[in-house]
Amino acid sequence: MEPVSAGSLPHPQDTPASGWLEILDRTGHVVQRLTLTHLPLTIGRSYENDVILDDPYVSPVHLRLQGDTDNRLIAEDMDSVNGLYRERERVPRVELSSGTEIRIGHTRLRYRDKGFQVPAPLVDFSVRSPLLLLEKPLVLGLVFLLTLGWLLLSNYLGSFEPTEATRLVSAVVAPVVGLLIWSGIWAFASRLLVHRLNFLIHCAIACLAGVAFSFLAIGLSYLAFAFNADSLEASAQLFGNTLIVGLLLYAHLRFCSLAPPRRLAATAVALAVVACVLTVLETQVGQSEFNAAPSYHTTLKPPSFQWVSSEPVAAFFARTETLREQALETIAH
Repeated sequence: MEPVSAGSLPHPQDTPASGWLEILDRTGHVVQRLTLTHLPLTIGRSYENDVILDDPYVSPVHLRLQGDTDNRLIAEDMDSVNGLYRERERVPRVELSSGTEIRIGHTRLRYRDKGFQVPAPLVDFSVRSPLLLLEKPLVLGLVFLLTLGWLLLSNYLGSFEPTEATRLVSAVVAPVVGLLIWSGIWAFASRLLVHRLNFLIHCAIACLAGVAFSFLAIGLSYLAFAFNADSLEASAQLFGNTLIVGLLLYAHLRFCSLAPPRRLAATAVALAVVACVLTVLETQVGQSEFNAAPSYHTTLKPPSFQWVSSEPVAAFFARTETLREQALETIAH
């Protein structure tokens, strides 16, 4: 239950007090801070208390805070049903010093005095984040034009037949619709969490990720051909795709959450790794060591892009002939 506080006017016999009483949630984060201005004060569910808690496990008058002759702050149980707990042990009273935590019912309380030293402030790196460029209309326009131009160019260059303008434009419709749906989902999350739609920004993030995926695939295919490393292309692409997915999710989360950047980065990395593992599992399940139709991955590019010499054709056929003879000998025996 969420705690609710209510103050009462000091009584004539009250004595001054200083400090704060913090109400914590289950994870130890502060939900509410109450200033202690006088002693004694009582805590419970009844409206006659100085602090009212909306916790059904707290008694009407559950706890009393008061000072003793040595100027110590004492929390005393008022014969409540569920008692006062300090470090999982039920006790009749507790001396409160700065940082002392107690529990009544399902509510955790912590006392802080004025001498408590707060941690040093965190440096806000988000004010220098490159993602802030996406909030500028000019940058957004350039991103959208770049993405549209790249989609048209890649479809044109990837076609081996005479391409008509209508067919070229229709080929772009499906990825654009998918991009809008993806951006709409993130914009809806932004509207719920930070009360800002950020639809165009999420569109730009998705556009940049799509272009990055395309450039990565093309670049790796040329590098694999240049260095005769076809067997490494799939692994490199999986790693690169995982990195892009992590950056994509982090960028989306930055515009739909107020959580610290480190927490968002950890969340994005975890989700990207999960996606990578699921991709690997799907690939392994779809393949078999004795597949009836094995697939061979090869990369074909213009010979001028090859920097490392591959196996000569004559050597390839000689090795093939050797393998054929060995197979025939095995069958014969």
